[in-house]
Amino acid sequence: MSTRPALARALTTWDVVAIGVNGVIGGGIFLAPATVARLAGGWSTAVYLFSGALVALIALCFAEVGGRFGRSGGPFLYAQEAFGPFTGFQIGWFTWIARITSLASLANGLVTYAGYLAPEAGSGIPRVAILALLLGGLSLINILGVAWGAWAIDVLTIVKMAPLALFVLAGIAHIEPARLSPGAAPDLSKLAEAALFMIYVFGGFEVLVFPAEEMIDHRRAVPRAIFVTLGVVALVYLSIHVVAMGTLADLGATSTPLSTAAQGFLGSAGGILITIGALLSICGTESGLMLTTPRLIYAMADHGHLPASLCRVHPRWRTPHIAIAAQGALALGLATAGSFEELAKLSAIARIVSYAATCLALLVFRARGGGSASFTVPGGPVIPVAAVLLCAGLVATSSARHLALGAAALAVGTLFYLLRLRQASKAH
Repeated sequence: MSTRPALARALTTWDVVAIGVNGVIGGGIFLAPATVARLAGGWSTAVYLFSGALVALIALCFAEVGGRFGRSGGPFLYAQEAFGPFTGFQIGWFTWIARITSLASLANGLVTYAGYLAPEAGSGIPRVAILALLLGGLSLINILGVAWGAWAIDVLTIVKMAPLALFVLAGIAHIEPARLSPGAAPDLSKLAEAALFMIYVFGGFEVLVFPAEEMIDHRRAVPRAIFVTLGVVALVYLSIHVVAMGTLADLGATSTPLSTAAQGFLGSAGGILITIGALLSICGTESGLMLTTPRLIYAMADHGHLPASLCRVHPRWRTPHIAIAAQGALALGLATAGSFEELAKLSAIARIVSYAATCLALLVFRARGGGSASFTVPGGPVIPVAAVLLCAGLVATSSARHLALGAAALAVGTLFYLLRLRQASKAH
């Protein structure tokens, strides 16, 4: 019998909601309007609506499945229970890739917005120093206890919403309706690329299921938090998109769309305020990722898929401290070497794979019977099947480069799994 300390059940429903909102509303929305405008032009609104609808279908499946499990792991755990260890490992592997690349890409997004205030922050030693301070500081906070990590997320959730609300409320009066006209449709490949990017921006809600083992009441907290998160995100994202597109003439030409738009209708002080809001928002999302993703590593190590040291729990702080430290170090390496947009697209591919697996797992759990959840997705198999088909279609229309990266990730994961099996057989 293991004498390892148990993780502390300290997360309230509000904490889980804050984790969900932080998981979605982060640096992505401060950068997405320009990226989507470059790809989809006047059809950006259609891309937002399509991607948001797809994520909503997936989130409904997570709400039912997540309420069934009171253990850490999220999509990895669901896939392993439904399809066995190999598939479980691969989904855990893809989920981890999605989260670690998201952590790194958002750290780069923070540096981009810091460059709006101080251009020298965007390169060289200052850039690396900012990345190290961000990721190292958040690692330390979360090692010291889940309650400290949750407190940081709660505070940053409240703080980040204020400048976004100001941007929308102040910008509505300055919208020029002609700028919202769709115009000619771009190539289907461009629309698909924009939709894939928006899956990255809309995604992130799934991190709230990772720390189920530390929730006070996971059966109720998970579905409630997902519904609240989706409602808040839909309102905030569409409002911000309409204001940015309706107030900025050449939206796709700027790297800091919200700050540039705010400068136009609020003056230089408005641009600075939105930039500060972007920095705080990214910090909030990074804090949420630093709390949740190590619980995935912890769960995979606990099932024997990763080195046992990664599921150690600190005897005093009752956190997976080695998993947290390892994640911080890996994220720093990726952030230093990569860019926001490339890391975001790789994260989106990996995320879609884990989404589809959870939707399929829901069908398996229902067929088996047993277990219970406080929420059931209506319509029988219609929504899970529709979500899987849409995910498959989106992956199929991805660029050859990103499909190759996904295939390479799958190959590396398979090799790692086989090596772990070999080590385990030798140990016995």
